[in-house]
Amino acid sequence: MSKSDPGFSLVELLMVMAIAIILMAIALPTLGTSDRTRVDNAAREVQQELQSARLRAVGNNRRLEVRFNCPATGQYRLVEAGWTGSDRCSPTAFPYPAPPDAAYNAKPRLDGPVRYLNNRVLLAASSSNLVIQFLPNGQTARLQGTTSTLIGTGGEVLTLSIGSYSRTVNVNGLGRVQLQ
Repeated sequence: MSKSDPGFSLVELLMVMAIAIILMAIALPTLGTSDRTRVDNAAREVQQELQSARLRAVGNNRRLEVRFNCPATGQYRLVEAGWTGSDRCSPTAFPYPAPPDAAYNAKPRLDGPVRYLNNRVLLAASSSNLVIQFLPNGQTARLQGTTSTLIGTGGEVLTLSIGSYSRTVNVNGLGRVQLQ
């Protein structure tokens, strides 16, 4: 091959292929962990929201609720208990932060924003529209319809998953929130 012929030499092509193989070897093991990371992050976010709700309920001497799949699947929201209505999770009817002239705006204003799970993460619980109440004394209850029932020793289990990988968040009757 003369100096004026265009193209790559065999050595140059082998070097490019070697670099490409090294880069793929580094990148491939991390591709499968992205689902694990999504589930782990979602489970931590749910755990933190539940722990925060309990602390705020005790600190403000008010019942607070964490409503799951509210207002839609894959969403959850912290709301102050005692307000009825099917639109309780609606960010339109009960915006966050509450406007100064809102009828439900009794201080302290404890409603939180709508939180979103990663769209690939599935949430499974004992009820499709699970509502966990945190009482001012630190205990937890499950709200079904208008009936509030204290959570027993078995607790409430929330399972977050993508495919075969899952994490659980357990809430016991005393308000302890554990990530497993």
